[in-house]
Amino acid sequence: DSVADRLAFDRFRNDDFAIGEIFRLNNSDIFIDDSVLSSLITSCSFLAIGGDSDGYPTIQVIDGGNATGIIDPVTKMLTEGYAVPERDEHGKPVLEAYYRPYQTDYYKNGKLVQQFAHSATFALLVPIINRPDAKRPFGHSRSSRVCMDITQAVLRTFRRMDISAEFYSFPQKYILGISPDAKFNTKAATVSTFFTASVNDRGDKPTVGQFTQQSMAPYV
Repeated sequence: DSVADRLAFDRFRNDDFAIGEIFRLNNSDIFIDDSVLSSLITSCSFLAIGGDSDGYPTIQVIDGGNATGIIDPVTKMLTEGYAVPERDEHGKPVLEAYYRPYQTDYYKNGKLVQQFAHSATFALLVPIINRPDAKRPFGHSRSSRVCMDITQAVLRTFRRMDISAEFYSFPQKYILGISPDAKFNTKAATVSTFFTASVNDRGDKPTVGQFTQQSMAPYV
């Protein structure tokens, strides 16, 4: 989130086709945040371009887990694309879209329900890619293997710190020379500020001690 929040969209330069107006009418305040955050997580998010009932352009952000396509290595645009804009409560696709040049086909529950014609020479599923290269044209996720390893190491440290805090708060104690028949409440001795211990069979006083306290220094 901190990386995505630093990226702020300003405007379209040389806006001869009123793209800025279309953009503002498509929830521009959260549009960039959604698309950028999704691309940082999954390496690539997609903008699905369509139209409403009046024919006005609409733009929808689809995360990388619900869209894919065949990318042109030169233009970085999709020659073909597939997306799942809607799923049911069980994760099964309800609405699917197949994008190609000059036409987009919509399928509902596996049946063709709408065909949307357009004049673009590429699919109207536009990728927003994070750190693309020749080997991975769909980019790299911000959550790299190294990042995940470091995060897991931090979580393991916190777990160990939490367990060690219990031993730090209640260090282990011991009593030597107590009578085998003596009644001794271990729980009361642990949490009480004062406890008694009887002598053994020979009349010797018990020796009370404490093991070395767990140190929190390595975790801090």
